[in-house]
Amino acid sequence: MAKVIVIGAGPAGIMAAIHASKKHNVTILDGNDRIGKKLFITGKGRCNVTNSKDISEFFDYIPGNPHFLYSALYTFSNYQLLEYLSEKGLEYKVEYDEKVYTKSDKADEVIALFENELRENNVKILPVDSEHSAIFQSLSGYENKDINKDQQQISLDLDDDLEDDEFFDDFFDN
Repeated sequence: MAKVIVIGAGPAGIMAAIHASKKHNVTILDGNDRIGKKLFITGKGRCNVTNSKDISEFFDYIPGNPHFLYSALYTFSNYQLLEYLSEKGLEYKVEYDEKVYTKSDKADEVIALFENELRENNVKILPVDSEHSAIFQSLSGYENKDINKDQQQISLDLDDDLEDDEFFDDFFDN
């Protein structure tokens, strides 16, 4: 089993971690105080899970090069997502505009489902504190204007730099 780090506990990071955890030891690094934080604000707090339209209709709403996401959207479609969530016990509804929400209109249900899946698959979640935010941002590709240029140009040598850092002890132990 390989050790895998997933950067960010948003919906994509959570799904990637769950999938990878079937064959690997997975740790999520996240800078927020809870997983799936942005799910709480989708659909004005009702959790707009997906859209029930055919995937081919999604491409009209993707700016730039819509075909960039072709493979991703067809590899795990909105229908497969809904099937997965249903198998895990989430009830949903499709509204007139084809947006899909939890039946209860509560994002907490989706978050709880994801938390349970992560726990059942032994996925570790490490919060990223301010001391390690530069490392997190380097790994995730985000730029924070509060960090000076020296911190942004971090060289990440996992064998030397991070293994000696207490923050990563849980990841490198075992």
